[in-house]
Amino acid sequence: MPDVFTVSEVIAIATVALMTASLAVTLVLLAHKIGIWRGRMSEQVNQLDKNAENDRKNFRETVENFRKEMREDIGKIQDQIVEIFKRLPPIPPTVGGASPLSLTEFGREISQDLEADKWANDIYGSLQKQVQGRPEYIFQEVCVEYVRNELSEGMKQKVKQVAYHRGIEDKKQVEWVLIVVLRDTLLATTVHNET
Repeated sequence: MPDVFTVSEVIAIATVALMTASLAVTLVLLAHKIGIWRGRMSEQVNQLDKNAENDRKNFRETVENFRKEMREDIGKIQDQIVEIFKRLPPIPPTVGGASPLSLTEFGREISQDLEADKWANDIYGSLQKQVQGRPEYIFQEVCVEYVRNELSEGMKQKVKQVAYHRGIEDKKQVEWVLIVVLRDTLLATTVHNET
């Protein structure tokens, strides 16, 4: 290497040295910036993870609170429905279970709605020959058969109408009113064997 350098060589060497130093400083600064950026990114990722975990936790709590409120509301609704049903009167039976069957108070009301006494007085004459001198239970069997199979269309419609207006689901309850009224009319007007 020569001991003496020309000015242009010194400038060239100084430029290269400065560029190298500048590059080194730039690289150091870049590395430092990357480290800071990575650190910040890591912090941001950690913060996002914490936020996501908090969001999941809050969501779970919200859903659990909603479920709890819904269970309580459904329980209240069920209690209210039970109270409503308790206030509704049950449909009473139309005939009593004693032997022989007889009309209950509700059955007598149904009988009036149907005009069952008038109907039985119009019908019983056509059945008297079938029951004359026979046991009382046969009277009831004949009346059941008649009401179930030979009832006029007009009376069938009246039975349905009374059942509907009285809220009776099973029209057979209304038919039993006709059966008992017809049986009692036959028993009162026809000679029978009491055994």
